[in-house]
Amino acid sequence: FMTSLFIKPGHRDEEKKKEFWIVVREKIGTEFITAIHKKNERADKFLSKKIPDRIEMDKFVLFNIKLN
Repeated sequence: FMTSLFIKPGHRDEEKKKEFWIVVREKIGTEFITAIHKKNERADKFLSKKIPDRIEMDKFVLFNIKLN
């Protein structure tokens, strides 16, 4: 279960994003669950478009992430 997953805006070039996902795969694997607070509507809208496996709870939204 991952509670936070982001890259700071100043570091979002393609090389850094590629390195980031390599480390995620090495450390966590290719399938994991992450959560966002329900009030974070912007992130929920963005993630819901990309990740269909979504579970809405009382205060949080869970996403089952499956990497290629």
